[in-house]
Amino acid sequence: KRKFDVLLKQQQFVDGGQEPISTDSDDSTEETESESVFDFLSKQKLDTDGNGRTQPFCLIASLVNPHDVWASSRFAKLSDEEFYLETGYHPRDFESIPIDLPPSRNDDLSSKPSIQSLMSAHPVFGDLSDSRNNSDQQSKSDALRYIRFYAYLHKLVDDEIGSLLDELEATGQMDNTIIIRLADHGELGLSHAMREKRMQCYEETMTIPLVINYPSKMLNDGDANRLQSTKKVISNLVSSIDILPTIADLAGVDCSQYQYRGTSLVPFLRNESTPCKNEEEVLFTFDEPLAPTGIPGFVRCIRTHDIKYSVYFTSDGKRMEYEMYSLQEDPHEMLNLCAPNTIPGECWYSWHERLTQLMKTKGAVPLGFDWDSMSIPRKWTHLVDLSQCDLIK
Repeated sequence: KRKFDVLLKQQQFVDGGQEPISTDSDDSTEETESESVFDFLSKQKLDTDGNGRTQPFCLIASLVNPHDVWASSRFAKLSDEEFYLETGYHPRDFESIPIDLPPSRNDDLSSKPSIQSLMSAHPVFGDLSDSRNNSDQQSKSDALRYIRFYAYLHKLVDDEIGSLLDELEATGQMDNTIIIRLADHGELGLSHAMREKRMQCYEETMTIPLVINYPSKMLNDGDANRLQSTKKVISNLVSSIDILPTIADLAGVDCSQYQYRGTSLVPFLRNESTPCKNEEEVLFTFDEPLAPTGIPGFVRCIRTHDIKYSVYFTSDGKRMEYEMYSLQEDPHEMLNLCAPNTIPGECWYSWHERLTQLMKTKGAVPLGFDWDSMSIPRKWTHLVDLSQCDLIK
């Protein structure tokens, strides 16, 4: 049986690592994995007579893929057979997947925050060639290979999740178990001529899958006539920080003494919560210190159903750049309503104030400078020659 938390291939690459991660180690003190998720689940099996009970359990299965997509560009110059020998994946399994390049890939980024142009030109985070070459009688596009490989890795993840659910079914615990499927972030996949997730807040990065399966009896208040399976899609805006209070709520744990920044989603599952859509909002933040000195790379963003407004800033608050999109009129986020040389108006000021208030509510006001005075909307320009600035970090 495969183990989820160890390598599924001979080599794999996580979050841009430049060297394969090895499972071999001469360090006898290193902690080693002795139990797979399948082994763990087998211990939760009910007795065949149905009378057996187990203690409540919580299992987190963290899957490596689709992180292996990094191998696509790193080994792009290899033949298909060489690519397979290096990665364990053969291009014939994914290069014909009918997925095309995203419509925003041709974004020239001239009206966007400075960091995005730097990212687009970066060898790891940036755009890939779509030119075709015929070496080894193979017609290749590095760009298409990347997004199709990414899609293929998701298929592998689906297969692994299916194996886990089969094992859970075999324990007899499926009807007693809450299953939550989600990701920690999205992937640009060459949208806006970039890859990965860093220093921007486009929909491809912010939007992640969130699927919650739960026994019908949990939320039907004991009504045996409502045990039928149901499926529904909730269009409300929710956030990853809502997961912890949701799990606590589903488990019947009283967490009123804690001040969670998130909100339980159980009322949505019960159809008890119907907030006004124009009042729904989520906060997105990025705080990794990766940008070159003087280039705004920290981000605060408010996302509603209609508008996305973002502020990019340096750690000392001396440099601010801005971004705003009308998601209904511009779903691919091509037209920055706060582009360079734009004079702030009432709409801009209003959304900035709404973002600031949300930041204060969620405890996300940056430290080290006075946000209220230094982030005020203003006309801005790209002050540096981006062609001379390297994204080194």
